[in-house]
Amino acid sequence: MGFFEKIICFLQGEMETPQLFGWFHIMWLAITALAVFLLCRFAKDAEGRNLDGILRGFAILCIVLEVYKQIVYSFDYNAAAGVGSWDFEWYAFPFQFCSTPMYAALAASFMKEGRVKNALLSYLATFGMLAGILVMFYPASVFIGMIGINIQTMVHHGGQLAIGLYLLICRKIKLEWRSMLGASAVFLVMIAIAELLNLWAELSGLEETFNMFFIRYGEPATLPVYEMLYPGVLSYPVFLLAYIVPFVAASCGIFALRKAFDKTKTAEAAV
Repeated sequence: MGFFEKIICFLQGEMETPQLFGWFHIMWLAITALAVFLLCRFAKDAEGRNLDGILRGFAILCIVLEVYKQIVYSFDYNAAAGVGSWDFEWYAFPFQFCSTPMYAALAASFMKEGRVKNALLSYLATFGMLAGILVMFYPASVFIGMIGINIQTMVHHGGQLAIGLYLLICRKIKLEWRSMLGASAVFLVMIAIAELLNLWAELSGLEETFNMFFIRYGEPATLPVYEMLYPGVLSYPVFLLAYIVPFVAASCGIFALRKAFDKTKTAEAAV
């Protein structure tokens, strides 16, 4: 086993699988809350290059940790034989719903102010934050017995939750419903990319599990509730619509709450 492979084995260090609201989970909730506080306290007025630097830093950190995840997932060491082997795990290909914020943040960090950048920031503040909320408050399905992967998933999801809250609290997006139209358009583009990747897997004859966004045609749904509906109860177009609408509605709900908070503050100031 070479030096690089020894490093990979070290990075595959094991731990007891964290429990829901156990010490590891609570620690990362606290770290996420601290990150939100620090961003809102010290980067409240960040604009232009400073805001771009925050977005780029978040994206690069997530991408570096994603590369680490792909490497450790792809390497397997047989201790008995003393032999290591490499096999890319296609099921972990980094384009799930929760993966998209790092791409959106990176793209936004290189853009000038305008509709597209506001749409990407609005996506991060609503859809991205929603993805972070879903995992950070119920991470049972993502925790495993590997230290590095558990840290990676908490940094990734906690980071997108923190970035989303920061963008909303500090008004880094336009609080107009047109922003949600842009964010929803970004979401649909991400869905389209996932569908193209799923189609590529089908046409290429890939035999391994490959199901981006968990919406691949003909593949049994694995997400809670949806697993009871497709295939069987719903046709594929209806299943896809049933997937899209709740995410858009929930993200719009987050945006509506932020707008309602502003209206409440304005009303109180007028009294």
